[in-house]
Amino acid sequence: MIGKNRIRNQRLIVLVQVAFFITLSFAGCFKKPAWEAKNTKLIQELKLQKRIRADIPKSKVVSNLEAGIVTNIGKLPLTEIAPGAKARLY
Repeated sequence: MIGKNRIRNQRLIVLVQVAFFITLSFAGCFKKPAWEAKNTKLIQELKLQKRIRADIPKSKVVSNLEAGIVTNIGKLPLTEIAPGAKARLY
């Protein structure tokens, strides 16, 4: 009897831990980034009209900058794009 209770308790502990980790992993998926929350707040406070640009063509180039974060262009790495020509790509 004691062995069955111990096994049941261990299973319950494992089940609670799995549920906790699943909840924790999904919690980060639903949180808006800080810049998006700030933009939404400013749009509401200043009664700005929100727009989505449909005229920008799709690009296959993936940016190495974080969305909504200002980056000092001087800190981006230099890349040689042709002999003697270097650029900071983002």
